[in-house]
Amino acid sequence: MGLFSFINKGKMYRTIILGMILLWFRPTLTSAQYGTEIDIIVDNGFDIVTGDENQRDTINLSAIISGEDKTSFFLDQYGDTINHKALKGKVLLLDFWFLDCKPCVAEITGFDLISSKFKGKPFKVLSFCLDEYDELNDKLLSKRNFKFSIISDARLIGKIVYPLKILLDKRGVVRDIKNSGSIAPRAHYDLRDGFSPIIKKWLYK
Repeated sequence: MGLFSFINKGKMYRTIILGMILLWFRPTLTSAQYGTEIDIIVDNGFDIVTGDENQRDTINLSAIISGEDKTSFFLDQYGDTINHKALKGKVLLLDFWFLDCKPCVAEITGFDLISSKFKGKPFKVLSFCLDEYDELNDKLLSKRNFKFSIISDARLIGKIVYPLKILLDKRGVVRDIKNSGSIAPRAHYDLRDGFSPIIKKWLYK
């Protein structure tokens, strides 16, 4: 066996081993399962359960956006009302997450960067957190004033992998879905840079 042949085989074995490692750590949901679950969630209009154990409500986000439901609303961390008037005619970036999700938290300030970038435009970030307000406030909200709306104790009905980000155009039509996250030091910048061109596109459509 020549030296050149030996080197090429070594590269091939390393490629095979790397491929096996990537397969081992891939998400448990297959692309087909992921697509089916998201399709169901979208078709149902984003049913979101909110409230504590004493009083829970199911709110259909699409119905609020369209104006079909003009009475339901969410309250964000500042006590501001998120209803049809607040969402009508806006490009919306939805974020579904929880505190113990490391990629979720690593990316969270990226939504501040996006909100600043599109300040004054018909655009809004809506962040839905699984955790109750007291825990969310103690671990995160008390340490930073965020520039976007965070709704605590809110769960999207359906089987999803966190973090989940969904971009809706001004008519409430899904235009982009990202069901992944990062714990890299630049995760928040990557989030901004990844979504900014898509947001800009649908702001001017």
